[in-house]
Amino acid sequence: IQNSSGFGTQENPPMVAIFTYHSDPLQKQGRKDFQTQGIAYSLDQGRTWTKYAGNPVIKNPGYVNFRDPKVFWHEPSKRWTMILTLGDLVNIYSSVDLKSWELKSSFGENIGAHNGTWECPDLFPMKDTDGNMHWVMLVSIIPGGPNGGTATQYFIGDFDGSVFTPADSITRWLDYGRDNYAGITFNNIPENDDRRIFIGWMSNWDYANLVPTTAWRNGMTLPRTLDLFKRGDSYYVKSSPVKELNSIEEEADKIDLEGLSTLKDSLYHIHLLFEKIESGFMLKLSNEVDECISFGYSSGEFRFDRTRSGLSDFHPEFAGLHTAPFSGNPRSMAIDIYVDLSSIEVFINDGELVFTELVFPSEPYRIFEVTRGKELISNATVQKMNSIWKRRNDVP
Repeated sequence: IQNSSGFGTQENPPMVAIFTYHSDPLQKQGRKDFQTQGIAYSLDQGRTWTKYAGNPVIKNPGYVNFRDPKVFWHEPSKRWTMILTLGDLVNIYSSVDLKSWELKSSFGENIGAHNGTWECPDLFPMKDTDGNMHWVMLVSIIPGGPNGGTATQYFIGDFDGSVFTPADSITRWLDYGRDNYAGITFNNIPENDDRRIFIGWMSNWDYANLVPTTAWRNGMTLPRTLDLFKRGDSYYVKSSPVKELNSIEEEADKIDLEGLSTLKDSLYHIHLLFEKIESGFMLKLSNEVDECISFGYSSGEFRFDRTRSGLSDFHPEFAGLHTAPFSGNPRSMAIDIYVDLSSIEVFINDGELVFTELVFPSEPYRIFEVTRGKELISNATVQKMNSIWKRRNDVP
């Protein structure tokens, strides 16, 4: 709005895009500096773009992986901030005009997971339930996830416009499923809406190019609202489905927990309320040809098993048991399961723990069963979910 870049005017400020240049010729020459950062601007609301004549605005200091800029306005310092990955670290830069950038700090040495390359960083402020401000840094890693392949780790701390200082050295994971990667949050939520909304890429680089689909390959997670919660003396990030999903859900039907429950639809949301789970439970979703997934809890650990989920021979690491430790209160607990034709997203306690998983059954999962612990469930419902495309087409 202030036209800090000078590409437009006060009356017609520009849109500015920040992106990574990737030079194939330099890469083929064996050079490390084949990735640099550039900008472009638009004066017609994004219809056409002009690349800045002074690109690159940030040169590569000598890293094979030097990419994925995320830029935001830091109001206290009245400057633009960029976070950018290099190898298994991130750099933080600052600028007054989006054209000239100053390196302010680096982050990542001796903290977090370093079994792969860091990608797609994000940095944003969040308030806790008492109104205190914290800063959250998201960094995806390839490979090195808690259940193999790609995943997203995060850090909680403070940011002064130049340096991010973590509050502790805990390695935290945003999702324990195999298929939530490279997610980024939205900077410009509508006015009077202070939510931090996240969406991720629903796949894993172990098998992203091999999944057995034809008309499409890999999708996106449900959009999720991020919030801070406290466990013990430490803060964590929970991610819960955005409230707008209510607009595509139909009335809830009670699920009969005795024996097998046949579900009418292939896109649905199961909500379960447990009074306690100390003794453990196990749920099963299956189809008529006995392809299935199971999800449960036992001895302080949640487990998602897709070893018999359907098509899986396209990659040896697809089928498997995925686990997540849980140190929260195992007594009262809500579990929400969103099932689509080729994905399942599980949210424990409104997203304090999450599993995002691809599945490729030959028929939709329409059979639900509690194989252990049904006496622990005080409420069980299912809601049909309409397609977002149907909803979109209903809007003039």
